[in-house]
Parts: sequence; C-alpha cells; structure tokens
Amino acid sequence: MGGTGGGKMARKVLGDASFYPVDLDALLNDDNVDAALAALKGVLQESPNESLDVQETLEQGLKRGGLFIPEIKNEIDQKLQVLLFIDNGGYSMHPYIKSVQALFRKMKTRFAHDLETYYFHNTIYHNVYTDPQRRKPISMERVLAKDPNYCVFIVGDAAMAPYELSSVSLNNYDELKKKFKKCAWLNPEPSKYWEATLTTQIIKELIPMFSLTPKGIEKAVREINKKKG
Repeated sequence: MGGTGGGKMARKVLGDASFYPVDLDALLNDDNVDAALAALKGVLQESPNESLDVQETLEQGLKRGGLFIPEIKNEIDQKLQVLLFIDNGGYSMHPYIKSVQALFRKMKTRFAHDLETYYFHNTIYHNVYTDPQRRKPISMERVLAKDPNYCVFIVGDAAMAPYELSSVSLNNYDELKKKFKKCAWLNPEPSKYWEATLTTQIIKELIPMFSLTPKGIEKAVREINKKKG
C-alpha cells in the first residue's frame, strides 16, 4: 500500500482474485474483513527515532583503545493513532456494527496502535459515547483537544431527517476535518443511493466519504495518505 505495486506487494495483491477470492466491492463482512484489513494497513505511519547503540559503542570504543564515542542508531517506529466513530443508534446500521468492530479489533491486534472507539446516534452533537449503550458521554470539546495526528474514521449511513443535522452537528464535522487532517467517512449504504438523501449529500461535502467495502477502505486510505504532514 503506497508503493508502485509489483512483486506481489500489497497494492498489486489486493486486487488479484487469486490471492483474495472474495468480492472487494461487497459490504464489509466476515468473508472480506481480512482484505479490508490489508487496505487499512496502508495508513501506518513511520517516524524516525534515534537511540544510543550500546553494543556498538562498546565494541568501537574497545577497538579505539578505550576511547568511547556514542554510536547513534536510527530506528523506524510504526505509529498509528485512530479515532473510530460508529453510528449504532438506528436499525439500518445494526447489520454492520459487528463487522466494523471486528475489523478494527483485528487491526489493533495485528498492528499495535492507539485506538479509541466512540459511538453516536445518527449524527454527532455535543457528546459522543465510549460505550455501545451510549451511557458514558464524552464531550466533543475533549475529543477535539486530542493529538491532531490521529486518523479519524466515521462509520455511518449519514441518512437522517434534515432537522437532525443541526448547526451544532455541522460545526462538529467541520472542526473534526480541520483538527484531524486525516479524516474519512465510511458509508455502508451503496454509493448509488447517496444522492437520494439530503443529509448524506451535505455530510459528504464536509468529510470525504467512501463505501464500507475493502475497495472503499483502500480509497479512503489513499486519500488520507495524501494529507500526511
């Protein structure tokens, strides 16, 4: 992911049916969750880190007859911070919640990272919730105070009555996009239906929207990676 492809690297293999005999255009499910995981891996960030190489310092110092000069080595740390927002309030979202949770749970197991999951109903107002039952609120003010290097994924169908998409909610989406440059909306509704819902049209103008499919997630990751730094 992020390379030119070839040599069975991720970009090439992801689209090869002989390696992934699943429908990459199908909504996220148990059969294609690993393909989606391969796409999500592309959002990993590498950061250089310098540290003292004690062994090399001792060996070179002894060779110099006791003149010990610190030997510094460069290490590449893979760092990933994710804020995951899941709409779990309506019946239309119920079929997808377990698949989304499974995907990011697998992601946390495969690639050690900082994952924070929040829940909301239809749209984000003053608070989101740290539990699926939505009994433990946390203010959006606290969320927006977090490290701007977090990647943000919002999962929801974005469909609701127009009056629900209040100025508070619209402002929150705008602030999320401004604070966290790597931000994407994953929609389980087929994209051909997005234009039929006014609120979906409005939200996708605020936050880049992609299908909740392995290919859609790959596109979201590519878009996010364009905004690194």
